[in-house]
Amino acid sequence: TFTNLGAGVLGSAGPHTVVSNFTGRPIANTWYPIALANALHGSDLDTPTALDTGSDIDASFSSTFGGFYFGTDGQTGGKYDFATVVLHELGHGLGFLGAVTVDNAGTGDYCCGLGAPLAYDRFTRSNGQAIDQIGAPSQALGTAVRGQSVQFSGPQTLAVGLGPAQLYAPAGWQGGSSYSHLDESTYGAGNPNSLMTPAIGADEVIHAPGPLALGILADTGWGLSNQPTLSVASARIVEGNADLRSIRFNVSLSSPSASAVSFSYETLPGTAMSPADFAARTGTGTLPAGATSTTVNIAVRGDTVIEAMEKFQLHVFGQTNANLGASTASGYILDDDASSDPRLGVGNASIVEGNSGVRKVRLSITLSKKNTAAVSVDWATGTGTAIAGSDYSAANGTISIAAGRTDAVVNIDILPDSNTEANDYFRVTLSNPVGAGIQRGVGVVTVNNDD
Repeated sequence: TFTNLGAGVLGSAGPHTVVSNFTGRPIANTWYPIALANALHGSDLDTPTALDTGSDIDASFSSTFGGFYFGTDGQTGGKYDFATVVLHELGHGLGFLGAVTVDNAGTGDYCCGLGAPLAYDRFTRSNGQAIDQIGAPSQALGTAVRGQSVQFSGPQTLAVGLGPAQLYAPAGWQGGSSYSHLDESTYGAGNPNSLMTPAIGADEVIHAPGPLALGILADTGWGLSNQPTLSVASARIVEGNADLRSIRFNVSLSSPSASAVSFSYETLPGTAMSPADFAARTGTGTLPAGATSTTVNIAVRGDTVIEAMEKFQLHVFGQTNANLGASTASGYILDDDASSDPRLGVGNASIVEGNSGVRKVRLSITLSKKNTAAVSVDWATGTGTAIAGSDYSAANGTISIAAGRTDAVVNIDILPDSNTEANDYFRVTLSNPVGAGIQRGVGVVTVNNDD
C-alpha cells in the first residue's frame, strides 16, 4: 500500500505474521516469518479468512514523497529508485529482521510479546557473545545492541568469505533501523552489499540483494540456488504375518554436494498408526560430501488381520547445505492376509523394447475367485529403473472385472529406442479396491533391451 509514513521514511515492511514449532522448522522455539515458514513447511500455514487476507508480507510506501523514480532502468535523474526501496523492504519481509527492540529505559526485549527470538536472532553476536543467550527482558540485552560490535555470524554468511556481517548498531537505539540492517559505514553506496543498509541516497540503484544478504537469508532458512535439492521418495512394503520388517525410504540429492548434507526426520501417522502398524521414529541422517542418496528405515509390524492397504508419512526437515524439495513421502503397507472374500492381484510382465514405434505390454489383474458383482481397482505405473517418458508412458486408471469373471488386462505403452543399455523395469501398483481386497498389490514390468 501507499500511505503517509512521515518525513524521511520511504518504505516499511515486515512479515504479516510469524509462527514457531511448525513441522519443518529448522530450530525449535524460534519464530519464523510466515513466507519462510510456508516454504519450510511445504504448504500455507496462514490461509485467508473473512477477517485476514493471509498475506505473507505487509509493505507500505510513502504516498507523500515526490522524489521516487518508478522506472526499472536505473536512470533515476537525481530521484530515489523505487525498485531499490521495494527490494529492500521485501528483504525484511522475507526474514532479514531481528526481534530485539530497546525501550526508552534501555531495556532490551523481544518485540511484540514474542518471548523468543526470530530465526535472524539465532545467528547474531555482540562483541562475540550470542545475543539469543542474553536474558530478555534485560538491560544487558539493551546494551548489547547499542554502540557495540554487533555481527551476523551464521555459517552461510561466513561462507561468503567477507567475515561476519557487520550490523547497524548506533549508540542510540533507532527503532526500525538499529540491528535489522547492515552497517551503513561499512557497506556504503557502491558496495555490492548496500541494499540492506538503513539509508538510500538519490541515484543509488541496487537491484541485487548482495552476497551477505543472501547468506543471512540462507542462514535463517532460505536455500541458496546453487545448493542441491534434498528429497524423500515414497516406499511400500508387504506387511507379513508377524515380527518386524523395515520399509526403506530413499532420501536423495539432485546433485552431489561439496559439503556433507544433514537432515532430520519424523514419522507421521495416517491410516497406519503407531505402534499397531509401524514404530514411530525421529532421527537425523547424513549424506557425506559427494554422496547422492541414503535410506531411512522404519519398522513395520506384521499381523494376520485382513485389512485394506494402510499408509503413514515420513517427513524430512532441518536440512543443511541443501534446498528442500519433496519433504514428505508416504509409506504404503500392503496387506497379505488370506480372506474368504475375493482378492485382487497384479501380475508381472516382460517385453522386448524394439527399435521404433510404440509397443504395448499386457499386464493381468486377477481375482482369486468369481464374484457376484463387478469389482474395480485403481492402478498406476510407478518407480523403477525405467524412465517414464523415455522408456514407457506413465499411466493410471481404474479397471473393472465384471461379475462372474476373474481377470482383466491393463495395456501400457513401451517406447522403443536403439540405445545399448541394461534391461529396465517399472512397477504397477493397485489401490482403492471396490468389492474385493488386495492380495498382491505390486507388479513388475521388465523392459528387455534388444540393441
